[in-house]
Amino acid sequence: MKDLKTMLAESRLQLLEEVLSGTSQFGHIPNNIGEIVYCDTTKDPHKINTSGTDYFLGTKGFCTVEFEKNRSNIIEIKTVLFDEIEDVLISKIHGERNYVDWGIFYTYYFMSKYDNNLKVCASFSGNNNSTEMMFLDAVDSQWTEYLIKKNRDVSKIVFRYYDESAAYSNFIILEQSTITINGKSYKIGDVKLSIDNGSLLVRGANCRKVLNMYFGDHQWYPLKDIGNSNYLIRLLLGYGWLSNR
Repeated sequence: MKDLKTMLAESRLQLLEEVLSGTSQFGHIPNNIGEIVYCDTTKDPHKINTSGTDYFLGTKGFCTVEFEKNRSNIIEIKTVLFDEIEDVLISKIHGERNYVDWGIFYTYYFMSKYDNNLKVCASFSGNNNSTEMMFLDAVDSQWTEYLIKKNRDVSKIVFRYYDESAAYSNFIILEQSTITINGKSYKIGDVKLSIDNGSLLVRGANCRKVLNMYFGDHQWYPLKDIGNSNYLIRLLLGYGWLSNR
């Protein structure tokens, strides 16, 4: 018997094949997000009159289509193109209360520039392994591939850091053999970088770990506050900066 994950993957593949062949039942299929590579829906296929959301991911962006009762009654179409995005901020928190697992609570913020100011152009939040969360994970993967291609010949990649009051440009500057974090530059071998408990952990040469505690020069930077954090991780792995110790 097929597990749920396999059945969902096959269902999405069928939806995509129907879109590409022109036999889809979707009420609106976007034509401005490039080649569609992923689609999904919350519509129950066993019910005729049901509300839901259709999700589309293309090579140039993504689109969500919210409808009520049937797909001809569209409430909202939200389209985000990759060339309009500056940063993606992702927060995922595993919730637990009184020893009861509440699943994963997620928030995605897509940041764009308006009059040289960074603002949220789209946001999503929810919990558990929902259709939307899996779609957004796919969006971030496609966005990361988009950035890799866009910056293929760029020797210096910069990342912003966000807090409650501001976004700090050039907070992380990554080069092949040098990384600058919060104004301090390091060479490979001078610092250890690792992903620990949802944060980028920066450890200086004098930092030591004893019984899961760190002593010496070290700083934690939550990944949820770093723009395009999965792109950053991909580059750190590719450049050989990340340590698993």
